[in-house]
Amino acid sequence: MIVTIHQPNFLPYLGFFDKILKSDIFIIYDTAQYVKGNFMNRNKINNNGNELYITLSVKKDSWKKLIKDVILNNNDKNYIKIFKTLDSLYKKSKYYHEILDILKNTFNIYKKNNKLIDGNVYFIEKILKLFNWKGKIYYSSKLNITSIDPTQKLIDMIKKVNAYIYLSGVSGKKYLNLDLFKKNNIQIIFQNFKHPIYNTNSNKFKKYLSVIDYMFNNSNKKDIFNNNQTNL
Repeated sequence: MIVTIHQPNFLPYLGFFDKILKSDIFIIYDTAQYVKGNFMNRNKINNNGNELYITLSVKKDSWKKLIKDVILNNNDKNYIKIFKTLDSLYKKSKYYHEILDILKNTFNIYKKNNKLIDGNVYFIEKILKLFNWKGKIYYSSKLNITSIDPTQKLIDMIKKVNAYIYLSGVSGKKYLNLDLFKKNNIQIIFQNFKHPIYNTNSNKFKKYLSVIDYMFNNSNKKDIFNNNQTNL
């Protein structure tokens, strides 16, 4: 069983989904610390070849909280601005209205529940369904992990879900204790994500944007990940 672990980002990019689709289990790391300026409440879209951030407003004390506890500033002006921006940049895209319905439902959850994680997870699950992923999702907060060491935390999560292969992002090579994985008989492999080029309504294609840039412009059933591999 292959497992990957990641924070539930806001409208994540294709590489985020590539990693999950190559796994049998996805652990939502909701007990990780919220990081200001990261991708937990913001992401990038294509503004005629330039990167433009859309951002959810969160409470000022969010940097003190775990992701699962981050509360939104439910400001209708913020939401209206985001949807006006999307309409301006993507309304001519072939699949705009299909994905817009998912986004509207996502934002309704933000407004109803007032928690960042609820809308983030809803969106992630909807996109995984469109990509026909059949794996299982767990929350780190439900696994009762007590370890303090960052690598040991991951290992304990992996053991809790009875997996034996961990798929990490390539940056894990810099900070993970690989010997600790070996000691615990857990194989670790690293994602080697090569960003695909796809059709877009903009004449200036950009990589590493939110997945909505792809979804607005392409059939949801297209296997965009065929050429991506994982390396030991």
